Amino acid sequence: MTYRTMRFPGSFVYYLLFGGYLLVLAFLERSSSCRRKLLLVEKLQWTDLSAYLTWIMRHLGLPSTFAVALEARLLGQVGVIEPRMSAFMKTRRGQVFVDVGAYHGHYSLLLSRNFKQIIAIEPLPRNADFLRRVVNYRKAHNIRILEMAASAQAGHTPLLVMPQMSESRLESQPASMGATIIVETVTLDSILLPFDEVDLMKLDVEGAEFDVVEGAKDSMSKIRSWLIELHDQAEKRKLESYLSNYDYHLLWLDQGHLFASRRLGGQR
Repeated sequence: MTYRTMRFPGSFVYYLLFGGYLLVLAFLERSSSCRRKLLLVEKLQWTDLSAYLTWIMRHLGLPSTFAVALEARLLGQVGVIEPRMSAFMKTRRGQVFVDVGAYHGHYSLLLSRNFKQIIAIEPLPRNADFLRRVVNYRKAHNIRILEMAASAQAGHTPLLVMPQMSESRLESQPASMGATIIVETVTLDSILLPFDEVDLMKLDVEGAEFDVVEGAKDSMSKIRSWLIELHDQAEKRKLESYLSNYDYHLLWLDQGHLFASRRLGGQR
């Protein structure tokens, strides 16, 4: 998932007031004007309310348990993160949902009542640990967390850890700048072996989209739909061509999010 960096003055009071404003927006009751509210939040160009409030608590020196409790209540609410994508995803239902690049689990929690089984894949240990604590707090027992990265092949690879941890990404080789750690990689083909069908696959992997889908080539016939966040807009045609070859109907929900669903009776 993509979070934009704040570009505001470094005033703590300003951040506090801005966060309070977002908090009010996030908890407004849904109404006929809900769409306008979601568009307003997106126009602010900074929609990761949970990460913002975690920033506030860290600067106040509050224990991490406060962040877990707060994010556990916020995550999974439409309007807190990526409002338009969240509203769309909330309409999806089925048996199995795979959340690739789960971060703190917004989409896993958002759909925890819509799907019987959820697999949340998150390679960064700090994020995975936070996600475990949030899932335990929410008692979302149908969410299974895999602390590894989905990729084209099984093994180990460097992960560049970014200051905003949701933007951490796999590197083909150790980066000259920034902190890197080595994480385990696994293919979606191996993860999906026990399943005859997967209803929805969400993909947000900070530029490693093609590595992930390459690792799912033997499972395409069992994956009914994808929501893919594409980070390199120059790769649109390549992604469309790849998924069309597997008989998916393609719909761009916005400039960077592609929803691909299998046509009725579609087989490769």
